Amino acid sequence: MFNRCYKCFYSKKTCRCKDIIAIETNIKFVILIHPKEALKQKTGTGRLTHLFLNNSELITGIDFSTSNRVNELIKDPAFFSTLLYPSNKALFIENNTLNERKLLIFILDGTWCNVKVMLRESNNLNKLPFISFNSKYISKYKFKKQPKRFCLSTIESAYYILQYLKKNNIANHNAKYENMMTFFSKIVQNQSSYWKGIDKNAKYY
Repeated sequence: MFNRCYKCFYSKKTCRCKDIIAIETNIKFVILIHPKEALKQKTGTGRLTHLFLNNSELITGIDFSTSNRVNELIKDPAFFSTLLYPSNKALFIENNTLNERKLLIFILDGTWCNVKVMLRESNNLNKLPFISFNSKYISKYKFKKQPKRFCLSTIESAYYILQYLKKNNIANHNAKYENMMTFFSKIVQNQSSYWKGIDKNAKYY
């Protein structure tokens, strides 16, 4: 652990911080990360998403009903709080929907199974309006099996919702959101190269 960067969680030799330039989106993001993801996934995309987004927060837990910070944000009249989650009832966000409030987006970060538990246990999140985007996208994350075609990594989900909100004149038009996907693609490519170089039949002692 001491050989890892405490910011991006990569090893100090492969630290990615220099490649991460924080983006001002004009939107408040709160990434709710499952404890297993926070502790075991050293290069989890939830943490990387947090580093990319200015004015974002990362909160660890399962049942957020009792989270003082989450409830404080939900009750804050300055925010229009939503949950990014695939749903047929997802709200179509426009400027007049916000009524001069700042858009706040909660994102659940974990395996699909863990995310469903987090949502089931968190009554306060269940009461929020859901938002989503076109489900035609397919995840580029080859190293985590997705249970459904529309399931994406956290960094991909953040990117696509920002593209959607940019078209609706809510997200910052001048921000370079493409940097997130360029960074993510490099990670996937590097991981692919690493696994290709490993002899699957070799024995390690």
